[in-house]
Amino acid sequence: DKAVRIWDPVTNETVKTIRFPAGPGREGSLLAAALSRNGKLMAVAGEPLKGTPKGKVPIYIIDAETGAQLRQIAGATATVRAMHFSNDGKMLV
Repeated sequence: DKAVRIWDPVTNETVKTIRFPAGPGREGSLLAAALSRNGKLMAVAGEPLKGTPKGKVPIYIIDAETGAQLRQIAGATATVRAMHFSNDGKMLV
């Protein structure tokens, strides 16, 4: 359903559901996620919406504890299928 869910591993309950812009079909599908080594940041991305210019595919940075969107990076050139944070958490590749 094109949403990110944060779960409590002890209770198996959904703590937070986060929705991002989505369109019909695969548009806005989230295909990749990365968690920073310290567990504080999460990045998610995937299929761009129709009409998204090349080089502007959004990557969303989320506070993993609260679920708040911290920023949106518009820098991917195409569908994002994989990514990871550097060990120090300062870079996303």
